[in-house]
Amino acid sequence: MDSPTNTFNPNKRLKEESVSNLKGTSMMELFLLITTLSMLLFLRSVYSSSKKGVK
Repeated sequence: MDSPTNTFNPNKRLKEESVSNLKGTSMMELFLLITTLSMLLFLRSVYSSSKKGVK
């Protein structure tokens, strides 16, 4: 396989350089996202069910 400096396609080289130092998503980030979304859905359901009884 050609090295990034020897490739004929400059776009491919730029893309490989831009994503080469990315770390990805950590477990903490996933936990925070899932927890936040779960709490928002829970609070929305509690709020909507409490409004049904009020006229």
